[in-house]
Order: sequence, then structure tokens, then C-alpha cells
Amino acid sequence: MESVTKKPNASGVAVHILRHESPGTDFISAQKLINEGKGIRFPTNHEADIALQEKPRTFDNKSMYWLGTGLIYEAPGEPFKRTVEFIYEKDQKTQTTLKVIVEIPTEYQGKRDSAIILHQPHWTMEQSGGNHVFKILEPKIHIIENFPNKEGWWHTDKGTGIPIGIVSSPNNSPDSRYLYRAKGAWVGPLARGGEYFGGCGDLAINANSGPNRRLGIAVIRT
Repeated sequence: MESVTKKPNASGVAVHILRHESPGTDFISAQKLINEGKGIRFPTNHEADIALQEKPRTFDNKSMYWLGTGLIYEAPGEPFKRTVEFIYEKDQKTQTTLKVIVEIPTEYQGKRDSAIILHQPHWTMEQSGGNHVFKILEPKIHIIENFPNKEGWWHTDKGTGIPIGIVSSPNNSPDSRYLYRAKGAWVGPLARGGEYFGGCGDLAINANSGPNRRLGIAVIRT
């Protein structure tokens, strides 16, 4: 396990690298390491974003790291129902699927083109059989009501750094971020960093990975 200390960034907190992407850790294992550790927590998307934009950069963006910000969205135009499911693996021979499932609070059911945002410890992920269950523990939810309907460059919400449905570009706005999203519904933890999209990994937000993907772990010491 690696631990690289970084100086506090503009948010007043320091982002540390607990483990790099190679060999990487699936999200359940990363969450277990955080929960069993003393005085550490996942960064939020906003905290990671500040660290990634520092110049000179003090946060390594060559690897992708799991964050403590969870995101839930439906397929474009589809309303939230009682549950949202994201299939992250499918066996073409047996048609067996592995998925992440979340129950949507009643007050958000019916909303379209929206995204639900939570930060740990207000949610957790558990395994149930071969599937993963995203459990909302406390209703400390932020809602984006005009979430982008496709992958691309978008303006971002100032409080969370999550993309909103206003087309933008890094050439005309420092708040532009590139969103990687699924074509359909998705639920899971966000990931940041990585030398993707022409080297703009520091501007990319990954909201389409399955929890079985092996990524690095970034933390904040509390």
C-alpha cells in the first residue's frame, strides 16, 4: 500500500494517494480499506477536482481513483422509478447479468433528466449474491435537475462540480468538465484522474464504471 502526502489544496484539505490504479482495487475492497482505516475518508468530487486543477499540480492524475461521491441517473428522458439498475457485466452465452441496484426515495421518483448526488458516509455499497446494492443511509441528497443526456463537455454545478445540462468548453469556461456517462441508467461511485481524452484526465469525470473495475484509492485524512 502506498501513501503519498500532499499539501492542503485550495479547499483547505490535502488529498493523499493510498493506492495507485496498478494493480488497483475494486470499489467494495476500497471502501473496506477506508472503513477499517483510522482518520481517513474518500474525497468528494469537488475536493478531488480542486486538487486536480492545482498548478503546479500536487495530485497525480496518471491513475484513476475512486471517490466518495455517489451518483444516480436514469436513461435520458426516463423518470426515476422505485429502483435504478445499472448492468455492468453480461455473459453473452448464459445471459447472466451483474448489476448495481439502488432504491430511490419516494420524493425523487418521477423526476426526469436528473441526477442524485450523495457523499459517503451517507451511502454505502454492499454485495448481495453476484450483484451490488447502493444503499442510501441518510437522506443528505443533492439533486441536479438538468443532468446532461450524453457524454461530452458540460458546465458544472458550483457546489458539487457535477456536470449540468449546459454545453460548454474548456476554451470558454474554466468550469467545463468532460462527462463520461452511460447511454442508459447508471448508479455508482465517481472516479477521477487518468490520462484519458487526449491527456485531459484532470478535467474528466467518470460516471460509467462498474464497481468491479480496479482503480486507485485517494483519501483525505481527518
